[in-house]
Amino acid sequence: MNEAPPQFRLTPAQIASLEKMTDAVARHTLLLGGSQSGKTFIAVRAIMMRAVRYPGSRHLCLRLHRVTAEKYLWRQKLLEVVDKCFADIALQYNHSKMIVAFPNGSTVWFGGLDEGEKGDGLLGSNWNTILFDEANEMLAEMMQKARTRLSPKTRRSDGKTLCVNRTFATVNPTFKTHHLYRTYVEKFDVFRNLPMNPDVAALYNWIRVNPKDNLENLGQDYIRELSSLSDANRRRFLDGEWSEEAVNALFKLSDINRNRVATWEAIGRISFDRIVVGVDPAVTSGATADFTGIVVVGWTRPGSGDRRSSGQYYILEDRSIRGTPDEWAQAVVDAYLHWKADLIVGETNNGGDLVEKNLRSASRTIPFKKVVASRGKVKRAQHVVSLNEHGDLHVAVCLPELEGEMVGWDPLDESTSPDRLDAMVWAVTELSGMNIRRARSLGTI
Repeated sequence: MNEAPPQFRLTPAQIASLEKMTDAVARHTLLLGGSQSGKTFIAVRAIMMRAVRYPGSRHLCLRLHRVTAEKYLWRQKLLEVVDKCFADIALQYNHSKMIVAFPNGSTVWFGGLDEGEKGDGLLGSNWNTILFDEANEMLAEMMQKARTRLSPKTRRSDGKTLCVNRTFATVNPTFKTHHLYRTYVEKFDVFRNLPMNPDVAALYNWIRVNPKDNLENLGQDYIRELSSLSDANRRRFLDGEWSEEAVNALFKLSDINRNRVATWEAIGRISFDRIVVGVDPAVTSGATADFTGIVVVGWTRPGSGDRRSSGQYYILEDRSIRGTPDEWAQAVVDAYLHWKADLIVGETNNGGDLVEKNLRSASRTIPFKKVVASRGKVKRAQHVVSLNEHGDLHVAVCLPELEGEMVGWDPLDESTSPDRLDAMVWAVTELSGMNIRRARSLGTI
């Protein structure tokens, strides 16, 4: 005899989250907290409930990139929510467009902000609800533009109750300088650079949901693994706390924001002279191992009359992963092929010839250059810091984990290793090469 599946029950933290998400005044709710705390689950569930209650309504679940929306939202989180909460509804799935349709005519769409307004819409369409999942990856301008698409008037089947259009956002907290903290917590208008008017401030609310609030849905060892992380990562992924920028940080967020290329369209218009993939390999693998830093950087040569610059450097993508040697080697090769890069450069201090051997196991034809760290991390990074300060180093759209290391790594703290930052520095150093020395010989740097 088959046992019936256990009945799904909301945790107390999820119930409290729903109260925030249905507040009578607020329209934009931020669910912040540690890793695997159930934030995305309750947000997707809330959107599905709204689709059921309001026939013909339209809802959108977004990640920054369509590829991660498909992997994490469409193929994982949606199926988990449906299996636990909506198994009795005859849903129809359009896998190519990532749309789930309800019998009452409502639809829930999934996609990436990098899709813009092409195809069937997303940002070119109107919605009753928008979810910004992993919103720390998104620029304030992107989220503001999306909010302007909250416009349909949709009623319940009784024809009386109007659907209140809303946005939900989820985040593992980063730094207090981030626009999410300033907007939802401080109630500060980041566009006008002024505190929000009280009536506008009331539209934004937030709630903290942490892994300890979701113990019944987590493995026994997960909290223990989070507790073993560095202080900074434990504060973020276990305690769900915002952090201050490191006092001794080499990079300043204000410089990064000033030099940022805000759209993928703008990146697409750049003709790069060289592209390099930087790799800082992890020595071990496992749930608590270091990440392998994998960062892609493009370079454009300076104008013929520009003797003050070594060119422009664009940090295009962060593909850093925690995985086995085979997994990170494949991720490096995938980045190389995707960007049609010219070279892979990797630190071999710890792995030696095994680093190249791992990469060759994924592809025998890739061009690879070994680099050995003969100076400390700070000295190696100094010229990259100078490029950032002078406006020659640019982040493509938003790379939150890398940016977090850039502004959060304390050079005086020897207990942490900035894997993404190291990989980026190796790539920029390789691209600068003779160009930095040429500029210095002219007395301009």
